[in-house]
Amino acid sequence: MVYTTNTIISNIASNTGTVADHFVFLNFKSRNNVDSDDPWMTNRVALKAESVQFDTSRTVPSFPLPFSGAITGESTTLAIDLGMASKTVAVSGIITDQVITKKDNNGVIHTVEMTAQEVAQLLSASVDSSFLQTQQNIGEVIILMPSRVNNDYNYYNEQAGGNISDVKDKDESSNPNTFVVSDVTGFLVGDILYDQNNKFLGNISNINSTRITVDKNITDTDITKIYRAIVNGNTDIADCPLIPFTWTSRDLDEEFSRPSKHWPSPITNTSEVTGLKGFIRNFGCTFDTNPFVAFNLNFEVAFVPLS
Repeated sequence: MVYTTNTIISNIASNTGTVADHFVFLNFKSRNNVDSDDPWMTNRVALKAESVQFDTSRTVPSFPLPFSGAITGESTTLAIDLGMASKTVAVSGIITDQVITKKDNNGVIHTVEMTAQEVAQLLSASVDSSFLQTQQNIGEVIILMPSRVNNDYNYYNEQAGGNISDVKDKDESSNPNTFVVSDVTGFLVGDILYDQNNKFLGNISNINSTRITVDKNITDTDITKIYRAIVNGNTDIADCPLIPFTWTSRDLDEEFSRPSKHWPSPITNTSEVTGLKGFIRNFGCTFDTNPFVAFNLNFEVAFVPLS
């Protein structure tokens, strides 16, 4: 199941504490030791973020060129772009009572419900730690955001749980744009279709029994699967798949560089989510008469050796 904003809202209402029911999470370093069948929230802390601020500071050495103004009447500054930048995330909001699930070094899972104050203390202690304390140290923040467009500048399809059908044959005799498929369930006229290589095939113009016709000329003969896109340009934000915020670019945007292939896939109830790795620079919280705890933290994106 793919997570959307509506899914998160539904999870909040269920109040199970073992699934994704927030939009911002912190991962302990011990999250690396979690198995795929462990609860989704194992070795994580959820934050009720009210504000998330992303800052990117580019470092470009520059200096004025001597005599440039004397020659042209306008001075010139020379800049050397070395591809350096610092990235930080500032999060503020509240912490409430929360179910915390920790998996210890012996593989035993402990599930408890902590008070808001206990969770705040847990996070304060995490900042006062080093890479050696993997159960204590936090090294990753996950911030979920809605997304319509995948790594290939197409709308999300099979990667995010769209309807799939095997292509048995192409109806070359009557209409070369018609696929003979194994199942038409879930496909609708007007749907966007892609093939198994994520290539855009067109929009469905007709569905008849076991045949699906698109409105675009199809010349490929090696199409084995077709996928129905689950979003389009008009899909409501609350129904769009959620992906973790990233500074990675899509492949097309990385032209003339080595494509990273790291654009995140929509998260599901079983997938492992990769967030922003680094460290918490500072964490502050306020205990007052409220049952919740107000907090703010600054996270710096960085590669931390030995951790």
